[in-house]
Amino acid sequence: MTFIEKIYEENKAILIIYIVETVYIY
Repeated sequence: MTFIEKIYEENKAILIIYIVETVYIY
């Protein structure tokens, strides 16, 4: 896994968590 792919995977996970928390609140 390249450095760019590692950053992309981490950011994607953060975005998913952010969306789930936002939907859960509303």
